[in-house]
Amino acid sequence: MSKTTITKNDSIMISISNDEELAEYFHSIHTFIRNKFGLYGKSALQFFNFFFVLQLIEDHIPTLIEITYNDEQIQVNCKYSYLQSINDENEKIQQVQYIKQKI
Repeated sequence: MSKTTITKNDSIMISISNDEELAEYFHSIHTFIRNKFGLYGKSALQFFNFFFVLQLIEDHIPTLIEITYNDEQIQVNCKYSYLQSINDENEKIQQVQYIKQKI
């Protein structure tokens, strides 16, 4: 496998040069999801896929989406960048737990 460098905003996030490093990287993501949110197996994979795709399609979805919650219409910011920008760790976990319940 050739060396792959993944960048975001002109800074290096990770560098993977072989299949073992790639497998190790995905295992670290799975471990993080398991430890932080208590998800295992396919649930962890669905969780990862949801946020990965949410990041990919961010430019193609509206900032606010109207949903019905407890028989009440509310607007929710579904942008990946919004979730990423939440500074309060408890609020971020609460948002992710809400999304986890919906997937």
